[in-house]
Amino acid sequence: MEKAPRVPALAHPLEVKREYSSDLDGAYLYTLEGRDDVIVRPLNWRGHLAQGRFHPDWNGESISATEFAMLSKQHFDKLERYDVRVPVAFIVADSERNGKVEDEVFAIVDDVKRDPKPDRAALAAAFASMRKGLLRYYTDTFESGQSYLADLFNDSQYVFGKRRQDASDQLYLVDVEPFIYRGNTVLARILDSMVHSVDQEWGTFKLQDYESISHGFSALLDRVRAATI
Repeated sequence: MEKAPRVPALAHPLEVKREYSSDLDGAYLYTLEGRDDVIVRPLNWRGHLAQGRFHPDWNGESISATEFAMLSKQHFDKLERYDVRVPVAFIVADSERNGKVEDEVFAIVDDVKRDPKPDRAALAAAFASMRKGLLRYYTDTFESGQSYLADLFNDSQYVFGKRRQDASDQLYLVDVEPFIYRGNTVLARILDSMVHSVDQEWGTFKLQDYESISHGFSALLDRVRAATI
């Protein structure tokens, strides 16, 4: 049975919440003992680096755990400027498992309680707003040549619901593995997936806003593909 790592820097011991699907090792989510408002997720930052999934704009020769956390936070904070809500903080702490102590980066994510019967119009509007924000985000990314977050397109990565302090349902990005890339090759693959996600939502919600969103992502994809030739 999975045992939670011991993290002395945390005020509360970790408890196993559930296993989740991930391409990286250590695929478990945790809670803090006695608290139900946050989820704790080890990010296996060494695995991200080793598997080539972390390429932010960075001038240093190597990336430490602290730098990994800082760069991840900067990228997710940037999404907030595009109206994509990401309730996450990052900490670096010693993590002990099976007698071995290593520094680990933890994502501390607000636990969003999913609305089991959401208002369909509000849900559609929230997803459309999120897609508009991501269209602006990737447009600016392409035009500026900056690094960007890659894993943002699946609707299953978002939860429509409330945090403890919320008065109404909001849409939140809660899947916060920091897959960060640069360049147009990966960006084209992201936008191609985004086009499919947007078209699926358009078919589900039947919201007129999706026509311009779909056309916007398709046009941006054409620009990115043309720039890679």
